[in-house]
Amino acid sequence: MTEAGLVLEGGATRGVFTSGALDYLMEKDLYFSYVVGVSAGSCNAVDYVSKQIGRTRDCMIHRGKEYSYYYGLKDFVKERSLLDMDMIFNKYPNELFPFDFDTYFSNGMTCEIVTTNCLTGNAEYMTEDNDSDRLMKICRASSSMPLVCPIVNIDGIPYLDGGLADSIPVKHVQEKGLKKIVLILTRPEGYRKKLTSKAVGKLYRKMYSKYPALVRTCIRRPVMYNRTEEYIEKLEKEGNIFLTTGSKELVLWQGLPGHLERIFARVLPVEASVHICRELGYSGRHIIAMQGPFSAEMNYIQLKEFQCSYMVTKDGGDTGGFKEKMQAAKKAGATAVVIDRPKDKGMSLEQTKEAVKEWMKDVSE
Repeated sequence: MTEAGLVLEGGATRGVFTSGALDYLMEKDLYFSYVVGVSAGSCNAVDYVSKQIGRTRDCMIHRGKEYSYYYGLKDFVKERSLLDMDMIFNKYPNELFPFDFDTYFSNGMTCEIVTTNCLTGNAEYMTEDNDSDRLMKICRASSSMPLVCPIVNIDGIPYLDGGLADSIPVKHVQEKGLKKIVLILTRPEGYRKKLTSKAVGKLYRKMYSKYPALVRTCIRRPVMYNRTEEYIEKLEKEGNIFLTTGSKELVLWQGLPGHLERIFARVLPVEASVHICRELGYSGRHIIAMQGPFSAEMNYIQLKEFQCSYMVTKDGGDTGGFKEKMQAAKKAGATAVVIDRPKDKGMSLEQTKEAVKEWMKDVSE
């Protein structure tokens, strides 16, 4: 299990995208110590923690009408809900697409689900460790969109969609002290929400007149969402990178925001290596042309000199100075990003002898 935080944004049916990303992580047996899900992301989160590959996809992409959770306009007026929440959070987990509660409650990961308290208008980060009904009720509250879904009462308190108060809880995760955070977002890069119109604001006030704090949160949601997006974009551009993997792989970092300002590449002091760096747009002190081996102290000095928060290196073993790099990164407080060497399958001595015999036999014939 990786000591890191995983943040899952909501977005109704856009959760199918998140489910694909999580299925891939599960196929690779990659799990994080902490997971937080918002709205539809809460459904993604619990399926990830229960280690059920494909479950979210099956729940969201209907096989037939009998699995549909959408109400028509007639039923919407009758049920006061656009979605059949009993189908999603009762019949699905207990009958149609059984949820593995045993694995969820026993696997050791921390899973928080974001809800919005209607009384305070604030986000609450809820957990459940043994009550299956309460867990599904929390997911239901987190996924209950305003205006089109009814309020959900948990422990006597009314709740609605967690995305109203904290759509992308990255700051909440940072406050937990986790240094590594992975975000799976469901909107395209650069997306911003439009401000709440007067008409929609009036509708919020009418629908939730008993909850003035909730009304303020609903109306301010686009502003808070956009601020969070700006904060995330800022985080992406922070932290210099000390790249020690050579000039040939430097092109792989072209898509990184602010890469020309953030990356300091240590390459061999030969014309070909420096030429590659310059062709990619690097110049001046961002090109460190030096010949190793490098001591732990030299690596440390360079990390501090260029104020690097990350050191990227290959696992080159003892001959590649890997140990010295790890020592330097630890001393400098930098995060080490290690690219593993391909495992050398090789051949045993006996296999080698047999191969040579076969080769000599072929040659003699």
